[in-house]
Amino acid sequence: MRGRRSIARKILAEIQDEPETENTYLVSYDFINDKPHHRFWSNLHDIISITGGELTQYSVYYGGLRGAKAVKELAKVYGADVRWFIAIELR
Repeated sequence: MRGRRSIARKILAEIQDEPETENTYLVSYDFINDKPHHRFWSNLHDIISITGGELTQYSVYYGGLRGAKAVKELAKVYGADVRWFIAIELR
């Protein structure tokens, strides 16, 4: 018997058909009144291990579209204030 799917797996299933783009995205999230639940971190690490990307800080994700959308949705589920951006590297 299988257990319940994690929030990360549910979010990833919802966006699995989303086409990846050439862009890189930044997702910034802030838990203003409370610290995030410990499950937020385990779900976040699941998303990163499946989609790639990385945390540049505890509250900033850097990676592709699917990962960025998943992190954005996950942070919203846990009550964070979320902003996301397309990253353009200037040389």
